[in-house]
Amino acid sequence: ADHGGLIYQPLIGLHGNVAQIDFSSMYPAIMVKHNISPETVGLENAPEGLIPKTLRPLLEKRLMLKNILSDLDPRDCRVEILKARAVALKWLLVVCFGYLGYKNARFGKIESHEAVTAMSRELMLQAKEIAEDMGFTILHMYVDSLFVQRDGTREKQDFMPLLETIHVQTKIPITLDGIYRWVCFLPSKRDKRIPVPNRYFGVFQSGEVKY
Repeated sequence: ADHGGLIYQPLIGLHGNVAQIDFSSMYPAIMVKHNISPETVGLENAPEGLIPKTLRPLLEKRLMLKNILSDLDPRDCRVEILKARAVALKWLLVVCFGYLGYKNARFGKIESHEAVTAMSRELMLQAKEIAEDMGFTILHMYVDSLFVQRDGTREKQDFMPLLETIHVQTKIPITLDGIYRWVCFLPSKRDKRIPVPNRYFGVFQSGEVKY
């Protein structure tokens, strides 16, 4: 029954001034906000479950680190260690999501795993509708990321109203991962008419290459 995360078919080709926006720790944030845990799934007004209670401090700490990093100069000597801590927390949170659906998990229950992915798909569709209503073109969506583009929109402040509107509606933190000078979504080797969701490369405004 589980359809997994939402994966869009990107628009093949080269695109300029594209923002990548990401829900911050989307799956753990869903578990915490909506109290998804093996012993709470399917129940109304259940007390806070084991999983949300465990994840909340980890999630808060990771979001705090990301906020600090967003304000630091990339050359700051603290950046490397803070990034490492944020990544470590990210993988702890990712593992907790996977464990919900693991058949031998002491606290696992497949319905709780499915509830998270079902909710994530709904949130992504909400974000897509908000972006389109604000005049953006959706170039790609991949699990918790959206690639958006709009004529005349190329600076960080141009995209902030979109992020704020999505956050207000979904109640899940969302961040600007970066703005690409250009990004290229590639076709399948078997059929050039068909896009490949997980094959792309581009250059951020900072000059950083992502592939």
